[in-house]
Amino acid sequence: MNTEELDLLKVISFLALEKKAIDILAIDLRGMEHITDCFLIATGFNDVHVVAIAEFIERQTKGTIYRVLHREGIKQGSTWACLDFGELILHVMTRDRRNYYNLENLWSDAPRIDISSLIEDFNIKDLGIESDETEEFLDDSQTP
Repeated sequence: MNTEELDLLKVISFLALEKKAIDILAIDLRGMEHITDCFLIATGFNDVHVVAIAEFIERQTKGTIYRVLHREGIKQGSTWACLDFGELILHVMTRDRRNYYNLENLWSDAPRIDISSLIEDFNIKDLGIESDETEEFLDDSQTP
């Protein structure tokens, strides 16, 4: 991946983590898929959290070079939301939806990208992106 693609992956991963997404996985699709170079898959605790993660990332990247080209599933009650950044497509799903569609298995022959090493010393403000305060999305019956 080139520097711009790696920066995009870092930004989106960082923002997803900031919004408390879990089980974040990056799949390198270069040379395998013509639609995009990378899938970034993240899990939200419930439908409200899924939408909150996607909306947060879209809001934080608005007005930057990391522009959303297309969005799907960002509405109340959605259990799967997608943001298409061109070279990266973000999929945010509930655990049930993620297990059912199992994109990881569909692309099992594609290499994985280690997110933790990418964002270890990453400072999003170096790229000119400010982050909001985290909103509440869990009710009392759910724990991370």
